[in-house]
Amino acid sequence: MCIHQLNLLAASSNLHLGPFIGKQPMEACHFSSICDVMEKAMVNGDTCIIRCILVVFQVVFQFFNLNAEQNRDCVKRSGLLLWQLLMAPHDQIEPEIQREVCLAISSGLNTLYQSESELSNLLKFVFTEGEKNSGLSQLRDVILNNLANQLQKNRFGSEDDDHYRLKDELLQCILKTVVRESCLLITKCQTVSKEDLQKLLSTVPAASPSLRYLMAVQNHLLSNTILLHPDDIDDSDSSLQGETMKVQELQTSILSLASKILVGCDEVLETLQQVTSSLINSSISDREARLRGLEQVTKATMLGHLLPVLLTSLMHPNLQTLTLADALMPQLVQLVLYTSQVYITASNLMCFQVEGDTVTFSFEMRSGREHNTPDKAMWGFSCTVRAQESSEDVSGGLPFLADLALGLSVLACAMLRILYNGPDITREEEACHDLLCSKLLQRCQWQVEANGAISPALTPSPSPLPLTIDEEREFTYPSDVLMPGACCELPRIHLPPGIMGRLRELSGRGRPQFRPSIK
Repeated sequence: MCIHQLNLLAASSNLHLGPFIGKQPMEACHFSSICDVMEKAMVNGDTCIIRCILVVFQVVFQFFNLNAEQNRDCVKRSGLLLWQLLMAPHDQIEPEIQREVCLAISSGLNTLYQSESELSNLLKFVFTEGEKNSGLSQLRDVILNNLANQLQKNRFGSEDDDHYRLKDELLQCILKTVVRESCLLITKCQTVSKEDLQKLLSTVPAASPSLRYLMAVQNHLLSNTILLHPDDIDDSDSSLQGETMKVQELQTSILSLASKILVGCDEVLETLQQVTSSLINSSISDREARLRGLEQVTKATMLGHLLPVLLTSLMHPNLQTLTLADALMPQLVQLVLYTSQVYITASNLMCFQVEGDTVTFSFEMRSGREHNTPDKAMWGFSCTVRAQESSEDVSGGLPFLADLALGLSVLACAMLRILYNGPDITREEEACHDLLCSKLLQRCQWQVEANGAISPALTPSPSPLPLTIDEEREFTYPSDVLMPGACCELPRIHLPPGIMGRLRELSGRGRPQFRPSIK
């Protein structure tokens, strides 16, 4: 009973018992005895002892340091016992025991798999083969829920971020699972019976563990990027450069994640368009109810849990960059087209009303698809004039898709503005406007430091530089000095030598002499 109570306290998010109880060393003989008891209980089929030892494993993995050399064999032995229980046939293991096994493996993940390659291979195996085995599927859900909870606790950054944020390859596996789950939910709105549809609607918008983890990763990255503010106390150059590097690193991570999410949403919207068109063209009696249910189910997919937050956050000034706009623009345009098509398809029975002082005009959209027109979708309107507003129920389409289309359009327009006009001018750029306009600074030779900062080249270049600027040669920055993607090389105005000589004669000024640091 004490072990159970300790495990419950350890699972509590309000108590942090780690610094007080663990990570204490554990003698190998004690851990070996625990494995002996588990092995004998498995041979005898004693489910009560098996469940107790599984809880003991969870506490041991959480609070004791088992990385010593003498515990290595016992750790491998315990891992084999746990996997033997996990992969047991479904009819030979109780669901409660299977759940405790998943909790034990999840709590001892870093102990059982100490190297990064072993842990990566395990997670990849669990994520890819989870649908084929109930035990692996449950283990996948437990691991993802645990990682999502840890990311939510450490939302504003800690040393364990890299541990809880999986690599891109594993994120891609999770995203495929989320896309498959979303498409399956949308398809059920068309295929299941009325009773099953009501049961389905009663379970949404609950998010699956895979979707919960993607939400946690997205919120973690966006929170750290948007809420990042300069240190008011430390305004040194090193502090500012560190913050700049952190923002750039977060922007790169967000770009990678956003690209994956937008591609996944593209697949889900394609399925949604097919289901919506099938429901519109069908003659089932509960078509309107299924369309309303389809919108509710859509909110439970990645379109409702991931996309709105991402669209809103990308409008923040910290993410309004040329790199993000250039990379995400093709996907945004594709999503705008898809959401608009789905919304128009779902709202071809929509009634637009114009209320006047004495009459109400109702315009109901009609499409040729309703009349099985094979050639073109001949669009038209049926206009009705009434003395007062009609109380009949008219299909409202999918309002959530209209909101998505509007949000995508606003973001796409903002990204287009960045592509054409460049990012907004910052306060620092305004303060340094006169300095940045200096002709002398524009002709200086600059070098890129190891941390990505730009500083003037104080040491002479290995190759001798001319002491005067040669008008007969076009001045360009060296290719190894320019930061890729940070600026564009603009052609300088080049005057012929004859005109330059005449101008110098008229002005009475000769060629200026510069230090070797000026090219």
